[in-house]
Amino acid sequence: MLRDNAIGAVLSGGAGHPVDRAARVRLVADTLKGPVAEVFRRLIPAFAAFSGEQFYSIAMSNGTILHGCLLIFRHRRNAFAHLLVDARGRPVRDDFVRLSCGKTLHDVITLIVRTHAKRQFRASLGGDPDDCTSEAGQLYQAIKEYLIHEWQVPLVPHYSALPVEAVMDLGPELLEIREPVKLDAIATAAAPPPAPPSPTRKVEPVAAVPVAAVPVAAVPVAAVPVAAVPVAAVQVPQPHAPARAVVSDKDAAPSDLSEQEEFWWDVLRDIQLSAVLGRLDEWEKREFVTALASCNETTHTEIFGALMLSMPQAAACMIAAYRSLGEKSFKMVFGPPGRPKMVTMVAERMRTRNLGSRTELRTLFKAMDGLVKM
Repeated sequence: MLRDNAIGAVLSGGAGHPVDRAARVRLVADTLKGPVAEVFRRLIPAFAAFSGEQFYSIAMSNGTILHGCLLIFRHRRNAFAHLLVDARGRPVRDDFVRLSCGKTLHDVITLIVRTHAKRQFRASLGGDPDDCTSEAGQLYQAIKEYLIHEWQVPLVPHYSALPVEAVMDLGPELLEIREPVKLDAIATAAAPPPAPPSPTRKVEPVAAVPVAAVPVAAVPVAAVPVAAVPVAAVQVPQPHAPARAVVSDKDAAPSDLSEQEEFWWDVLRDIQLSAVLGRLDEWEKREFVTALASCNETTHTEIFGALMLSMPQAAACMIAAYRSLGEKSFKMVFGPPGRPKMVTMVAERMRTRNLGSRTELRTLFKAMDGLVKM
């Protein structure tokens, strides 16, 4: 993904000079903030308003968005072809062939995964991950050798719960575990037993509260509010999904679709989204991708971006709104030029209910129907 020869000289260490790891990370970061960010700005409208620094910070700090960006790179690799060349300018299609920088794409992805893990460990464990005396540093030193694949990005939060001893015991076997539930089970089994309750403490019985007595509005849909950082239409797995799964290529986009419509058609191929929407015929898919591709800038900024929705989440929200409002009213609000004030109002209602990137697809889909009718 790195093309500049000066960058390549530093990454490869030059003639007889050791590689400065900090410089290598900085140069990879500069490339992600520059030409890579530029490609994503062309592919995804909501990225257009953000600088390379913002793009890098968002992606490296948010695992779902980072994994989504990596998936987009794989799916739309041709858009990055001008960056994927060897020292002679020839296209590189293999992850283990050296790029013009002297490193392979696999090397670069490894650096990305490890940088993200550091941020996650710092946030969840505390301390500097480069300091071996801190909790974050101890775990990072134990696990960094095994942080090498892009599919591991959604697993990083689960890695952070593992005791260092468990990581060391697993060793290379860690790369054979792709299911979050298995990592969680290992962390639970390795955790110290809970302290017994104090014998002098009297535990009062908790009275049962009838479900009907709890107002629905008082129950947040998502337990953790999401920072309002605009990122639109990024294909990411749900928080507990190890990887994206799509249906067969037999459902490839028709050739007469526009670029944006083709982009959304691919989103509808996501298996988790398909499970929420149910079986769609070609006419329905065409109708939905037309609606999605026509969403106005306010929708991209205030809903997709500010709530950090993934592509399937954005599609679920808009399709629910489309089904609820009908074609004419949907276009009046969410299409160009639309009704910016109404879109902002819907976004505010979503924030009030803590709906965002951490909300399960089916919950978003069901909630959106009521929000656009309120």
